[in-house]
Amino acid sequence: MENIPEEYYLDQELNWNADAKHAVFLVELPYWLMVPNTTQRITLNGFEYKVQIFDDFYELYGTEVHDSRRTCAYIGPIEKVDQNIVQEAKNQNINLIWRKCKTVLKIHSLCNEDVFEMKGNKHESIARSYLKTLCEAHITIVNILIQQYRLATYDYFPFEVSPWTVPIWWITQSNKDGFRLTLLEYKNWDFKPVFANIDLKENVYSLISPFELQQSILNLEPSPGEYGLLDALNLMERGDYSGAVRRITTAIEVLVENLLISKLNDTLSEDEVSNILNKLKNNFPQKLRKYLKVSGRKLESWIETELPKIRDLRHKIVHSDYKVHFNDRGLEQEKVDKGRWIYNWFENKLDRKDKREKLIGMRSLGRGMPSMFDYNFTNKGVVIESP
Repeated sequence: MENIPEEYYLDQELNWNADAKHAVFLVELPYWLMVPNTTQRITLNGFEYKVQIFDDFYELYGTEVHDSRRTCAYIGPIEKVDQNIVQEAKNQNINLIWRKCKTVLKIHSLCNEDVFEMKGNKHESIARSYLKTLCEAHITIVNILIQQYRLATYDYFPFEVSPWTVPIWWITQSNKDGFRLTLLEYKNWDFKPVFANIDLKENVYSLISPFELQQSILNLEPSPGEYGLLDALNLMERGDYSGAVRRITTAIEVLVENLLISKLNDTLSEDEVSNILNKLKNNFPQKLRKYLKVSGRKLESWIETELPKIRDLRHKIVHSDYKVHFNDRGLEQEKVDKGRWIYNWFENKLDRKDKREKLIGMRSLGRGMPSMFDYNFTNKGVVIESP
C-alpha cells in the first residue's frame, strides 16, 4: 500500500517540459495533387510549416496488404528502401508486396521529444493519444494546402480532408523509432471485430440478421426526410460537418411539410391543400405553425429553443459560405444529435425512435472520439495542452 500514489492524472508520465524537436508527419491523400514533387511553406499564426508533396512514393508490405497499414514496413521512393528490410524478408521467406501511393504529404513540424521515448514501453498509449491530437491538429495545415491548391487550379477531385479520409499517419523524429497512427478505430479494422458473449462464445460484430435485413428490404418504408437524417449522421463521421447540418435541417423540414400535407388532406380537397402550400412556400415557420394548429400538438420547450438555432446555423452555412472546420465539429455534432431528437418528436413513431436511440454504444464502435488533449496554433508551432 505504501507504493500507491496519493493522486494520479492521465498524462503524468509525459514530460511536458521536454524540448519540442523537429518531427516529420507523413500522410497519403486519397487523390492526386496535379503538381510535380515540390516543397511549399505554410505560415499559420507566425509559425512556418514546410510541406513536401510527393507523387513517387510506394508502400512495402510483408505477405498481406491491409487498409490499416499494419503490415507496412516502408513508405517512400522504391530506390531508397532500406535493403536490410528486403534481406530480412528473404531470410524469413516473406513475400514482399509493393503498393503505389497517391499524393503523399511530408509535413515538417515540432513535437515533444519525450513522446518518442515512450515507444515500446508501458506508457506508449499516452504517447499515441498525444500524437493522435497532434496529427488531428495538422489536418488544418493539410486543408490549407488543399484549399489553396483548389483555388489555384480548380481541380475537380480534391476536397478538404478529415480523420475519415486521412486516417493513417506516420510520425518520426531524428533517428528514433517512429509511430504509425490510426486516427479512428474503425479504420483500424481489417476484419470485423469479434466479441465474446456471456458464455465466452465468440461472435462476429453484427447489427442485423440476414432475415431481418430481407424483411426490411421487402417491407420497411422510410419516413419523409429519413434518408436525409441518415446522410446527416454519416456526413458527421466522414468529416462533412457543414453538409451534416444542412441535411439534418432539411430532413426536419421535409418531415414537417409532409405531416402538414397529411393532416390537411384529412379535411380539405386537393386544390385547397395545394393553395395553402403555395401560400406557405419557402416559409417553414409558417408551415410549422400551421401543422401545430391542425394537429393539435404543442412543441416541447426545448424544441422551440433548439430548432431555430439549427436552422440559423444552416442559414449561415448556405448563405454566408460559413465553413465548419475539423476543430469546430463539436458544435455541429450537437446540432445533428438534437436534430435527430427533434425529428423523432415530429415523426412520433416509438419503434423508429427506438431504432435510432437504442444500442447507440454498439453502433458507435470505431467512431472517432474527441481528442484527450486540446491544442492551439502558436508562433512556436502546434502546442498541445495537458487536461
